[in-house]
Amino acid sequence: MRVSGSSEPWRCKLEYVAKTTRVVLTCDLHGDGTEAVTTIRLDNGTVRYELDLCQTHLGELTGAGRRLRPRRRTGGAGSATKAANKTAAVKTRRRGGGALDTAAVREWALGHGFTVSDRGRIPRRIMEAFTASE
Repeated sequence: MRVSGSSEPWRCKLEYVAKTTRVVLTCDLHGDGTEAVTTIRLDNGTVRYELDLCQTHLGELTGAGRRLRPRRRTGGAGSATKAANKTAAVKTRRRGGGALDTAAVREWALGHGFTVSDRGRIPRRIMEAFTASE
């Protein structure tokens, strides 16, 4: 008499089995198995790094950024204005206390046949002629 099915139980057909995979991220900066809470990606243009960090190391890295942030100066219109004011102050200091009265220079230049505008910079040749005549 023959039994239906396989006579060897270890050679039975496998049915579908449920499978669960658990991925556990550990902190890259700890030597033990401390669980990571986030992944930070760093890129310097040629190489890309990913760091899995625990809460402690994440706090250290973001805390360092917070300490530096108030001291950091950003560019923009305000910085350009400050730079222009600084340059103007340096030019004023170079002239010294004996700065020439531009209205007097313009009046002298018109009286001596030079062409000069009512506003703006006075050409160097006119300034040199004026100082030489004094």
